[in-house]
Amino acid sequence: MLCVIRHFGKDGRGELLEDCGSLKVYLLDMEIGQGHDQLIQLPRWVLMRSIGDRMLFIGLFQVFSFNASDFHGFKGDCIYFFKLERDKRSSIYRFSMEDGHTEELPGPWMHACTWFVPSLS
Repeated sequence: MLCVIRHFGKDGRGELLEDCGSLKVYLLDMEIGQGHDQLIQLPRWVLMRSIGDRMLFIGLFQVFSFNASDFHGFKGDCIYFFKLERDKRSSIYRFSMEDGHTEELPGPWMHACTWFVPSLS
């Protein structure tokens, strides 16, 4: 299980900025340990430096993942997300786990966007 945390910057008045400052991915590690003559689970969240060939798509209420190698032109070790600009539009961004760089991708600019996975059968 993964947890993605989005860090947002603040302006001089303490208001949250729409720009996502950084993203961090944590893996839930269900380590088995010894405790008083019995095995116990010791869950902990471990910061990941890379997600390999994976692509994570995160939204407000939906998340999914694919292998980049299965989709021509996509880059792995990245997180794709929306930036919601209050009254203007939604933009699609890609955050690289490799170098921490965020870039805007060309695409539709609508007031509200969502991710979905179409059935290709």
